[in-house]
Amino acid sequence: MRSGDNSFSTMSVDIDRIEQMFEYGAMSPALTLHTSQPLREKQLGVLREKIRSLEAPRMEQGTFPALPGLEKLFPEGGLRRGSVYSLSGQHTLIWALIAEATQRGHFAASVGLSHLGVRSAEDMGVDLDRFVIVHQPGSHWWHSTSVLADAVSLLIVSPCGPLPSAHQRDRFEARLRERGSTMLICGHWPGADGQISVERSIWEGLAQGSGLLQRQRLRVVLEPRRVSRRYSVELSVSAEGISVNEITSVVTPMRPDTATPSPVHYERHAG
Repeated sequence: MRSGDNSFSTMSVDIDRIEQMFEYGAMSPALTLHTSQPLREKQLGVLREKIRSLEAPRMEQGTFPALPGLEKLFPEGGLRRGSVYSLSGQHTLIWALIAEATQRGHFAASVGLSHLGVRSAEDMGVDLDRFVIVHQPGSHWWHSTSVLADAVSLLIVSPCGPLPSAHQRDRFEARLRERGSTMLICGHWPGADGQISVERSIWEGLAQGSGLLQRQRLRVVLEPRRVSRRYSVELSVSAEGISVNEITSVVTPMRPDTATPSPVHYERHAG
């Protein structure tokens, strides 16, 4: 959904606006949920049905398409359908992970993420007409996530409160597997199928405190849950797009499920 006015009231989106959004292709900046539960459920229900009517046909493949080069990060060639990945890093990583899928006709939605910078998402290839933002779900973040899981292919979620119970998580994961949807959750998720993180970020282009930032290099790491192997790629992100500079696969000791992601190391290199 295209970026616009960043001020949202709790009454900012009604059912008519959702209808017009899809009928005329005019993407709303974000969805802010109604404070009334019946109206909120109707709001999400209309959105869900509209997305279902426009979603690309169900794919037979077991993974979502990835940007050229990025598929080498994944043993299966892309994000596995019906899975949950714990995400740690930057918005650049989010855009890189969902861009190709939206270009191929799949809807993605973010819940609870602020300051997204959707202009950069568009620059990296995300089809904003297939990207829904639930901007400020507050305590309703889990309800919004559960409803959208039945509507979109890819969910990016930043929890706005405690995680649901183990029983609720199990039921939710079963629904993801049944529909073939995938969730990227910012932070820890017990039993996540994999952890994707930015291990290092380097900006290039500044010299002696002046000049323009020209390129960002990211070392992205995937640690699958049940595989004693660590996969990484080095991405180069610039105005020309994304390229992959280096690929590694290293056998490592099995990490505990409660492991905390390593901090991201930021550097600036003169250009």
